[in-house]
Parts: sequence; C-alpha cells; structure tokens
Amino acid sequence: MTPSPPWDAVRVEFVWAYEGSSTGARGRSLCDRALFLTAWLVLRGSARVEHHGQSTLALPGEWLFPRPVVRMQEFAPGTRLLSLALRAEWPDGRALFDGGQSLTLPAASHPALARQARLLLRRSHERETLAGHFAFREALYGWARTLSETLTAAGLDPRRAAHADERLATLLQRLDTCPLTELRPGERLARELGVSRVQFERLCAAALGRTSRQYLEERRLDYARRTLPFKLAKEVAAETGFSHVSTFSAWFKRKTGAAPTLAV
Repeated sequence: MTPSPPWDAVRVEFVWAYEGSSTGARGRSLCDRALFLTAWLVLRGSARVEHHGQSTLALPGEWLFPRPVVRMQEFAPGTRLLSLALRAEWPDGRALFDGGQSLTLPAASHPALARQARLLLRRSHERETLAGHFAFREALYGWARTLSETLTAAGLDPRRAAHADERLATLLQRLDTCPLTELRPGERLARELGVSRVQFERLCAAALGRTSRQYLEERRLDYARRTLPFKLAKEVAAETGFSHVSTFSAWFKRKTGAAPTLAV
C-alpha cells in the first residue's frame, strides 16, 4: 500500500468570511489567543497588527496576513474589510503557517486572492443542499490552495509535521478522522496499528502531549462549538456520540461554563 502523503494530516476548517464594516473592525484591542490563518483585504481605512516588537500596517488595496500569535490589532474608524479565517493546522494543534512576521501584499499583484475569497464568501451562504455543500468545500480548498501558494511565494514556508515516523503519522491521521460518535476507539486503533493499548497511548502522548480520549474530547467540543449556532443541540448531541441531549448539555456546560445556546 502506498503511504499517505504527510499533508493528509493537515486539518483545514472554515471559520468565517465576510465583507464590510464590522464591530470588530475599529479601535485597538488585544488578540490574546493564537487564532486562525487570517487574511484581511483593506477596502477602506487601515489595519495594523503589532507583535514581537514589530508593527505591520495595511492600507486600502492591501492584504494583511496576521501571524497567528498573541498580538495587538488596530483598525481606523470606518475601516471596511474583506476578511477570511481558516483553521489550518496539524492534529497536535500547531499552525500550518506560523513563522516570521505578519505580512502585507498589494491586492493588484495577486488578483486570484480576492477572486477566490469572494467565491468562498458566496459559497458559505449556499450550503443548504448537498450540491451547495460540495461547492462550498471546493471553494474552501480553492481559497486554502491560493492562500498557501501566495504565502509560500512570499517566503513563508508551511510548517512540516513534527513526526516523520510513519506510524506516528498514521496514528495522527486516524485520530483526526475517527468518527465523533465512537467514544472509545483506542482498542480498535491500537489493533489497526499493530501495537498494545499501552503502547498506543504512549504514541499519543509523544505525538499530542495527551491521551487519545482527551484529544477526541477536544475534537467533539470543537465540533459542538462550531455547529451549535446552526443546528439544534439534540442534533449536535447525536453527532458527537451522546444518546441524550441532557447528558450532552451537562457535558458542554462542564467544558465551557455555558449551556448550549440551542439546547432544545
């Protein structure tokens, strides 16, 4: 069997896409988490980010790609943006692009960026049907490809997997694609990898710094947070392996400190 390319383990997920003024696009604020692979096209006003003693300013007609680190960000009054964000990371949570300083590029020199960005924005509102869903996924990967090609050409190389060992790479890929409804897949995955359960958990600790159960809990929680604004809590409960919405709601509140907003 041909081994999977290492890039198969990269997780790409949609976070947001919008064009226009935003309540977030004004003033000066601290972004206190290493968030997402974000891109801002400044249409009006200006955007600035500061981190590691460096300041990066984007003016109208420029793209700004903030490095996903703790940073200050500031928008001039009346700023208007085309803004997109993805999660593009390895299974252990390391960002795919996380080097150097924040970057600006002239939009006129990279027309494919705006074209693909607006396609993704449009497709993100057309996901009601199965065909619409596939069109959205195609646009999502089209944007991810265009963005990664642009960043690489600008000298920002993608981060490689932390583990070259084929067995570790296989473990990460299987954990990341394991059905969320399978609550305790450790025994099955250990058998498929040809190792004992104890050795399997040692591999998880080496690759992820946590147990397989902890990692899968994080995947379930991340999925629940992203989908609750769009689905009923009973649907999300079933999709994350809970037989009863009350059990799911208690678990979600224990993890986040807040009850599911659509727990009906």
